[in-house]
Amino acid sequence: MDDNKMYVVHCGLKNQIIYNPTTRVESLAVCPISRASALQRSTKIILDVPLGLFRSTQSPSASVIDRVFCWHDDSLQITVYDSIYKSFWALKLPEDRERGKSGGCYLGSSAGGLYFALNIRFEATIIVWYLVSNIRSRDAVWVKKYVGNVGSTVLQCRKDFGLEGYHRIVLKTMMIHPTVPHIFYLGFLRKVISYDFEMDVAQLVYNFSGRSPTESYKFLPYEWYQWPRHLL
Repeated sequence: MDDNKMYVVHCGLKNQIIYNPTTRVESLAVCPISRASALQRSTKIILDVPLGLFRSTQSPSASVIDRVFCWHDDSLQITVYDSIYKSFWALKLPEDRERGKSGGCYLGSSAGGLYFALNIRFEATIIVWYLVSNIRSRDAVWVKKYVGNVGSTVLQCRKDFGLEGYHRIVLKTMMIHPTVPHIFYLGFLRKVISYDFEMDVAQLVYNFSGRSPTESYKFLPYEWYQWPRHLL
């Protein structure tokens, strides 16, 4: 066996729901797959890049472009599944990211492109890369797109963000705007802000007043072209 290849072994059986018109009851039966289905599986199910399993230390992020599903779970790779060609592979992360300084990573899509963001620990600085290679290419080519010192921008207007007495912020949550890639939504303490990388402008979106500052939140993207920067 070639050590550079990984193989998928299928048992040749499938679960199929069968309806009995006499009893009007559906049952789940184990049936052999057809020859045509077996041929398709043998040619379409591909695992040509080794996938590693890692213990996730934070909430994963995922995205889908052209029926290609991508997800990242704080590991050293992006796991990819092509639902058209029924194949898995792994994409490498940007090589020029600063290892050991990450306070969190994010994977998301905007305007049809795939983006990877890195939050530099205790600096509240976010670096964003854009995938310039085809989404179905096994060789990922990333280009650094944006760098923003969010902490510095926010702390210049402490009063506007209710941060009197704070000398540092720690970002915990990130999400990219669905159609405007240079705008991110960020979470820290009990606040959600929007940040424009091109203009270096931050705006308060929402303040979860009365909630514990230790509670964690997860942002969910909603693909609406009229998303504003400021959602108050």
